[in-house]
Amino acid sequence: MQTLRIIWAVFISLVLSAAAAFAVFATHWLKDLPDYRQLDTMQLSGTTRIYARNGSLIGTLSPSLPGGGSVDRTVVALNQVSPYLIASVVTSEDHRFFYNYGVDPIGMLRGLISTLFHHQLQGGSTLTNQLVKSTLLASFHGARTLRRKVKEAVLSLEVGRKLTKNEILQDYLNVIYWGANGNSSIVGAYAAAKAYFGVPPSRLSLAQSVYLTTLIPAPARYYHYPAYRPLMHNLLQRMVKDGWISQSQAKAAFDQPIEPSGWKIRYGPGGQVLSAQFTGVPRATQAVSTEQAPYFMQQVKLDLLKRFGRHLVYGSGGLDVITTLSPQAQAAMDQASLDAVLPPGATLGMVAMQPQTGQVLAMVGQKLYPGKTPPQWNNAVNAYRQIGSSIKPFLYTTALGMGFTQLNTEPDFPATFPCVGCPGGVYKPHDYDYIYQHRDVTLRYALDHSLNLPTLHLLTQVGIPNLVHTLHLVHLPVYPHPYLALGLGALQASPLQMAAAYSVFADQGVYHRPSYLLKVTTASGKVLYDAKRTPPKGQRVFSPQLAYMGLNMMLGYVNDLTMAQGGLGQLGKVPGWQTGGKTGTSNSIRDLWFDGVTPKLVISTWVGREDDQPMRWHNSVYVPSSSYVNPPIFRQAAAGALAGQTPVPFKIPPGIIFRHYKNDAWPLAFLAPNGSSQTAQQTSGLSTLPLSQKTVVVSIDRRTGYLASPSTPSRDIVQRQVPRSELAQFSPPGSAP
Repeated sequence: MQTLRIIWAVFISLVLSAAAAFAVFATHWLKDLPDYRQLDTMQLSGTTRIYARNGSLIGTLSPSLPGGGSVDRTVVALNQVSPYLIASVVTSEDHRFFYNYGVDPIGMLRGLISTLFHHQLQGGSTLTNQLVKSTLLASFHGARTLRRKVKEAVLSLEVGRKLTKNEILQDYLNVIYWGANGNSSIVGAYAAAKAYFGVPPSRLSLAQSVYLTTLIPAPARYYHYPAYRPLMHNLLQRMVKDGWISQSQAKAAFDQPIEPSGWKIRYGPGGQVLSAQFTGVPRATQAVSTEQAPYFMQQVKLDLLKRFGRHLVYGSGGLDVITTLSPQAQAAMDQASLDAVLPPGATLGMVAMQPQTGQVLAMVGQKLYPGKTPPQWNNAVNAYRQIGSSIKPFLYTTALGMGFTQLNTEPDFPATFPCVGCPGGVYKPHDYDYIYQHRDVTLRYALDHSLNLPTLHLLTQVGIPNLVHTLHLVHLPVYPHPYLALGLGALQASPLQMAAAYSVFADQGVYHRPSYLLKVTTASGKVLYDAKRTPPKGQRVFSPQLAYMGLNMMLGYVNDLTMAQGGLGQLGKVPGWQTGGKTGTSNSIRDLWFDGVTPKLVISTWVGREDDQPMRWHNSVYVPSSSYVNPPIFRQAAAGALAGQTPVPFKIPPGIIFRHYKNDAWPLAFLAPNGSSQTAQQTSGLSTLPLSQKTVVVSIDRRTGYLASPSTPSRDIVQRQVPRSELAQFSPPGSAP
């Protein structure tokens, strides 16, 4: 007896010690317990309605999952789900659902015994457990650890006490994973019903509901329909046993010849499968909120949440939002993406913007293909890629603001430049295909042909700090410690950033931040934002005259040369509209760009591989060219967006004169000799640019190109920043610098 008492005392002591140790760990694990109230955002009372600028409904925004899931889906209320699906899910996943408090004690005990004595983590899982695991504990990625099980149990108890059974069921049916379709996940009852049977969840039959329920534990069962067909029969019989349906209903459901999307099935008597042929994955499914302009909608959602918070976006009846989207422009851009001919493995990103306001009119984040759901990754906003020669208009315009003209010349010969950190201490750039003019060329000629060497010689005179200053004004990011390669596009930007930057040329030198919202009101009619009442303020970058001279060079890039003459932007001409722009190509043909401008529309197009690998055509010695790939995409999108509008020319500010030079198709723009140059410098901010210590600002006689003398009229004097080592070149013949 004494021995028994000792054994019992030791056992009790061990149990208490284990309990105490477990309590210590549990207390530590529960410190960062998620707030169950995040599940409140799943309620439909907060659906936000999104409209295009013409008032047409684009879609709705529903809250993303608390666990961080942002899967495209439509949230549905419980009364929008077939009662057969509800009954089959409860029977299959948690037949004691209406009698437990979020956890299954029997299952938990079984799991604890398995964990302690068999070193295997397992246990009975309730619907509430699964809901918590899929949302509040999604960061654990399904890890079967004791820590997660403790958190799951505590949260399940709390959710079971605080939410009604209907609320838990509704949330569960909206977050459960039902498989995948390529790059698109099938999440929630709405997506599952649409994907597998092409109907809303309210119209699911008993047979269809039971089939969908059999996929929940293992969605891969979809690919083996005949093998898992008996599971439907078993589940139907369990539903009869639980009192949900009658035996006759169960038989009729099993006899129903259902055919999930992607399968061709022939049935015999009694629901027997005679043959089953797999033809493909389920049809593409998209949430109502993303069926139109999905990439634009992503940005609208982010903007709304940042401005107003989740409570206003998803609570109190939601919001009514009028956006900047143009359905016509979006449709044209979608079609241009569908029709785009790209190198193998390449995709694209495009943004259309109204230059006078910064309002985003359309957006496509991927190459579109008929009948295929594109990836959710938005290249239009998130693809930061090297912009290549797309940077050149900003350099050339900066030079024009410092007194250069389009007729200034720079040498186009092979050359090297000193470079700290470069191999051998020198930078060895080259023109495209190593073809040089071997002569001095005008700035207009250099940009028309996108020559690199004259561009870099120009940059050495303009000064890197001055170019950096301009780039900062148009919100283009610059690498730390930039060197001469910056002049050839050694920076990374997105199509959205490039569209906003190029809009400066179309809006007389003013930069506008991209915007998506025109008006936001609550369900009760309270105005939270109105762009008409508080229009976003633009930031002046260039004077109107300077911006127009830069635009004039881009008009020349598109219009000066025919394709036979080597015109690089010729294919970007929009019929009936004045069109300017610039192509860009990064090293090894990894990125192709065309940024095009018209008086009412700016579009940036990027083409590249998402793995950042070089692009090549199949069975061709030719590499992809930004002058052949991108401009046609721009032209189609722009022409469609502008269709029906009366063409208008770009506004020409006062103080601009034109000269025809040789056979250029587009006249060259110059500042009139009436003092407007000073105005351009002051309003552009160039008078306060940081200057390189290796350069000096001198007064030049615009008539001769040499240093101004006391007799030079003030109207003919311009300021120019030049390297100190080159001052002698500006001294009149026979004089000292």
